[in-house]
Amino acid sequence: FSLKKILKIPTIQLINPSLEEKKHLKVIDLIAKYNLDPRDAYHLFMMLENKVKFLATFDHDFDKVFARGIIKSFK
Repeated sequence: FSLKKILKIPTIQLINPSLEEKKHLKVIDLIAKYNLDPRDAYHLFMMLENKVKFLATFDHDFDKVFARGIIKSFK
């Protein structure tokens, strides 16, 4: 798929990071709490900040997050 095709999905919504610098410090807590690498922790931060409820991924790094019910797996 090209990005143009993905952006044409009717229910897709683009999200942006918070402009509040202090909020971004939560990423460090997410790294420690769920043993995530920084990029995955930042993705989780963005999902939590934007109230994303489901994640479709084959990345098993999120298994601890799914196990705690923080975000549901869309498998």
